[in-house]
Amino acid sequence: MARKCIFCGKKPENENKEHIIPQWLIKLTGEKNRELYLGPDYSSNELAYRSFSAKSLRFPSCYSCNLEYSDLEGRVKIIIENILKDNKINGNELDDLFNWIEKIRIGLWLAYLMLDKNPFDLEPNYYINNRVCKTDRTVYIFRSNESQSGIAFYGVQKPLFIMSPVCYSFTVNNYTFLNISTDFLTSRRLGFPYPTQLNFTNKIGKFMIDDLNPGLCRCLKPIINKGIVGYNLSISQSIYIKFVDDDHYKDDYVKKHSLDRGCSQFYIESDCYKDWTRKGMIIDIGESKYDSNSILFPKIGKYVNKILGKLTDEIKYNGLSVDIKKGYKENIAYYKRLQRKSGTYEKLAFELFMNKSR
Repeated sequence: MARKCIFCGKKPENENKEHIIPQWLIKLTGEKNRELYLGPDYSSNELAYRSFSAKSLRFPSCYSCNLEYSDLEGRVKIIIENILKDNKINGNELDDLFNWIEKIRIGLWLAYLMLDKNPFDLEPNYYINNRVCKTDRTVYIFRSNESQSGIAFYGVQKPLFIMSPVCYSFTVNNYTFLNISTDFLTSRRLGFPYPTQLNFTNKIGKFMIDDLNPGLCRCLKPIINKGIVGYNLSISQSIYIKFVDDDHYKDDYVKKHSLDRGCSQFYIESDCYKDWTRKGMIIDIGESKYDSNSILFPKIGKYVNKILGKLTDEIKYNGLSVDIKKGYKENIAYYKRLQRKSGTYEKLAFELFMNKSR
């Protein structure tokens, strides 16, 4: 891969370095100089399991791009600290939290391509700036009742994630966050306009909509119907910035449940609350009756793998987030073996989190 800014995708101006995993998060979860285990090295024949010093995981960025996101990091640091203390958070903070979670997801995807020297010879179709808050998105929040500290990522070391980084999860101490984001993921079940199908063009990652249907004007629950259980909160949002001028988005239901910028309000699901967020609403994660123990967390990786596989199958490798330069379609069997191998490494990553990252 050419040396590009991880935020804008251009040649870095006044080059700076971005810590994809923020230093404040590393300090919050254990020893700041510890090593992080980042799955198999796909650039090696042995697929060796590798680790890096937490403070060395820095990637090129423009000075101005890095500065723009530093304010977001400062705000989200307070939000995460409050969540870890089981404090209530304000509904107005959800936008920052979602943007930050997406920033980490896309940043890790680009970081893996750089770390592995782009072993599949891929060319990214987007970077952080043009992906954050651009597609429908959902975040599940799980809380463990066991005291633990550390950080671990699920899904990001899988070949399917490298091809289409639409889903990942990460654990911060006793909380786990599962993020899914892709076009029209939540639109229909949130009652917003939705397409009958997406027709992909010859240009990788681009699609056309032949028929955009009016929204149902009501929610179908659960919003994400993919068999995920045991969460404290599920928070979903429809993003229609690309279609904001379409007449389908001018009806009263869409107006009532929308924020500015072509985004819906956030819809929250828990065992004690299912409704749209209201302005200034206080969200109490601890209000949920669920307290998942650590046995749940290995299942998170299975959720991620299942969702990645399903969403990638649905787009039939035509709407991927990368241009495929060579070999992928002719080497599917090899690719599937890598996918199975990555599951073994993910299990090891969880064990290391539980035993060594305290």
